[in-house]
Order: sequence, then C-alpha cells, then structure tokens
Amino acid sequence: MSIPTPSVVTLAPDTRLQRKDDRHLTNPVGDEIVLLNLDTGDYLGFNRVAAAIWRLLETPISLAELENALLSDYETDIKTCQAETMAFLRRIDGLGLLVQADPQDR
Repeated sequence: MSIPTPSVVTLAPDTRLQRKDDRHLTNPVGDEIVLLNLDTGDYLGFNRVAAAIWRLLETPISLAELENALLSDYETDIKTCQAETMAFLRRIDGLGLLVQADPQDR
C-alpha cells in the first residue's frame, strides 16, 4: 500500500468536503465498495458505513451534514459517529482521496 501523505484538508464542522475522483476506480460489492488506485495499483475495501460516507462525499457536504446523515441512518451515538467518521476522513485524506470543496458549492 502507498505511504500516506500529510493531511491537506481542514476537518471542522462547517468544512465542505468532497471525494477526489480523478485517479481511481470504484466498484460496489454488495453494500461495500472496492477502490483501485490507478497510480499505485493498490486496492482499498470500504465496509458498509465507509461506503455510505464515500457515496455522501460525491457532492460537497459539510462535516456536520455528513455526521447528521450517518446518525439518521445508523444506530450509534454522536461521539462514536464523530470519532469514526473523523478517523475514516483522515485516512482517505492521507491517501489523497479527499478535497476541501469551495464553501459556495452545494
């Protein structure tokens, strides 16, 4: 697997985020997603919740909106949701798969 790069996205509640789609392919496998990095040939597997986050990141969304969507779809408490969402976002940011969207993009 490739070496993660330093984070370049600010992760604050009002930060608008979007996935970076230019150098990888994704394929759904049931409720999960498999992602192929076209530059490195590395594969990533996203479980059901990570796949849901990935789909929500298709268009610009704030971190708060993302967490609210997850809380409405999954039975979890807010602290667990926030911690696990942040961990996933940091991971994909470190892999160059996340960008900070223009605040005007909706």
